[in-house]
Amino acid sequence: IDLEKMNASAVALLQVAVAGVAVLLMVLIWQQFFTALSILDGVTLWSYADTVAGKETVSTVSAFDAGGALLVLVLGMVLATGIPSLVGIVFYGVITEKGVLYAIQTVIRYVIGVLAAFFALQMLGFGWSKLQWMAAGLSVGLGFGLQAIFANFFSGLIMLFERPVRIGDVITLGEFSGTINRIRMRATTITDFDNREIIVPNQMFVTERLINWTLSSSVVRFSFDVGVSYDADPRVVRETLLEILHADPRVMKEPAPNVIFREFGPSSLSMRCFAHVEDLSLRFQVQNDLHMRIAEVCRDKGIEIACPQMDLHLRSVDGGAKPSLAAPCA
Repeated sequence: IDLEKMNASAVALLQVAVAGVAVLLMVLIWQQFFTALSILDGVTLWSYADTVAGKETVSTVSAFDAGGALLVLVLGMVLATGIPSLVGIVFYGVITEKGVLYAIQTVIRYVIGVLAAFFALQMLGFGWSKLQWMAAGLSVGLGFGLQAIFANFFSGLIMLFERPVRIGDVITLGEFSGTINRIRMRATTITDFDNREIIVPNQMFVTERLINWTLSSSVVRFSFDVGVSYDADPRVVRETLLEILHADPRVMKEPAPNVIFREFGPSSLSMRCFAHVEDLSLRFQVQNDLHMRIAEVCRDKGIEIACPQMDLHLRSVDGGAKPSLAAPCA
């Protein structure tokens, strides 16, 4: 997964570099054309009141300023793609802790995007004094249906900094289980074990109960029950199951596997087996192989794997049915 992300970062950085070289060549070739564009500085689009050195003045926004603002936005988008990719390549071998590099790249992308938008608005005459009114409008909008959007955005920031989940973690959230694939501004993408991509709002990761199978360790314990006949010796059964668990090289020696006599079931003596594996991806395959090995060994040793049984007591039988009941089974 990390190698794929590094390759993606390299491709993104290469695309940005190619685009930058192409733009530079265009500027050199069309230098006279871009100089002629300065005539747009005389085309006034709108005017606005501004305060310079404590004095009220009237400033104008020209078509050239609007083009410059658009150029700043485009440059911001390019830098928001290129700089995080460059950081990912440079610090790939330095920052090895899971998810940290992705969090840094995402925060850098957000910061560059916000700064580009801020400078573009400044060029269009929307200074901080005017942006305050916009912030006030957004705060009013929070009361009219934008709560979920802002809650998901800030929940995404909490996930990046607090890191209860990281890219590549295997999690269970409610009815969904899978691997964290992407953490975006509004939602997080989970790829489940059927390779389906599930889009989950970020707020759920902060407010709901979450199981992270790989947060601090990839070691996972699994358990399963084996029911044997009441005629079997439970000590022999336990020793047999322990031998099978210890014989599998994928089962960890520390913590050691264990088998306990769990209960006297309705139709069987219930034995519960416990084992640890080094990675969650091994869990189901190891459990499947252990089940098949237990069935083989129990068959060879004459240990009966119990099935549900029921004793039926007849209080009265119709006279016509007695010959059928007494006849041997065909």
